[in-house]
Amino acid sequence: MNTKLKACLLPPSYLQDSYSQLHNLTQGNMSVKEYTTEFEKLFIKCDLTEAEEQTIVRSLGGLDPRYAHMVELQQYTTVDQVCVLAHKVEQQRKPKLQKRDLPKPFPKRQPFNKGSSYAPPKPSIPIPSTPQKSQPPQKNQPLPNRRNPPPMSNRRCFKCQGLGCIASECPNRRIISLAK
Repeated sequence: MNTKLKACLLPPSYLQDSYSQLHNLTQGNMSVKEYTTEFEKLFIKCDLTEAEEQTIVRSLGGLDPRYAHMVELQQYTTVDQVCVLAHKVEQQRKPKLQKRDLPKPFPKRQPFNKGSSYAPPKPSIPIPSTPQKSQPPQKNQPLPNRRNPPPMSNRRCFKCQGLGCIASECPNRRIISLAK
């Protein structure tokens, strides 16, 4: 009865198409779970009765090689065990693949401005700067930066504690040691 219904309701090429789909089934972009359900559907459509070993080989043949090679290293006896192992391998490899495949964002290059968090974009055409005159430091001003050192007369030497020279160029031969 079942065969007569199939002959009446299904097109003549239905079984041949199902065999072709099962033979050419590969995982591709599908997950292991999606591949397994599709494999089982096609296997039922084809109404195959083959040895368990053949079904296992057919199932592993369509899996992604990264997963299939790992599953083949394990011990299995049924198609269900193969599906469970493939799913486990996929879950273990998934975080590693996602971290490696994601593009890393480029760090934003913005000059550091102490006063504000916004840095205006630099112009593409260089603007000539006007030379500035150095002003003598005042008492309430912060310490000068290294680019504009104060005049030599205001510097104190660490070697002789005198004014007007620095330790690397100190003309005095005596050494002063500081004690607490």
